[in-house]
Amino acid sequence: MSDPVHLDCNAATSIDLWVDGEMSLYLRLHYGNLPSDPVYGRAAKTAVHQARVEGAARIHVRWLSN
Repeated sequence: MSDPVHLDCNAATSIDLWVDGEMSLYLRLHYGNLPSDPVYGRAAKTAVHQARVEGAARIHVRWLSN
């Protein structure tokens, strides 16, 4: 039996090690906000889109939005 999934957004839960690895790159090396200047904003937008696509694929759905 697999571990239960806790979906309470207000709870403090651990994150998957894959997620931690992916996020740490952007917390340490590639930082920027979507609306910030073109260089940082473009990189952030691309990373967010890619994370959504990959996350959706992991649960066998398609990400349809930009």
